Amino acid sequence: MRIPGLILILVMAACGDDAEVKTCMPENACTCMDGIDRDTACVCAGGATCTVEGDNIEFSCDGNAACNLTCGANCLITCPGTTTCTVEVDDDAVVTCPGTASCDVLCHGDCQVNVAGNADAIVRCEKEASGAMCTVMCGGAMNCGNGVYTCSKACP
Repeated sequence: MRIPGLILILVMAACGDDAEVKTCMPENACTCMDGIDRDTACVCAGGATCTVEGDNIEFSCDGNAACNLTCGANCLITCPGTTTCTVEVDDDAVVTCPGTASCDVLCHGDCQVNVAGNADAIVRCEKEASGAMCTVMCGGAMNCGNGVYTCSKACP
């Protein structure tokens, strides 16, 4: 039966030239369209694990489940509500974790992480020793050393 493959092709085509849905479980859990703040906007349903490759993408993880999001440069990622997000980004990314979200962020370049409400986060600034800047904004930010920062949680 070829219908699931067809659905994945339609989702990939909806992303345009700027983003490609590489994997998504469940298969149709991530949809992409023209973006507002970035060229492409992708919304991944709660509980999905999706990898989208490309640059200049805005992501949102819906629901109160977990999302695993990977993006290139100039990405805007929001993990609202009670979600758990694992995020990997390159240069010029902005990650927002409001509410009671829990975020684990790996930055391969410059990035900004905003944590609000009762949310918590761990931020790993992989290339801080070679000049990358990770700006972590939250109440009670802790610098754990070696490019690792936390918000509202203990250092690992």
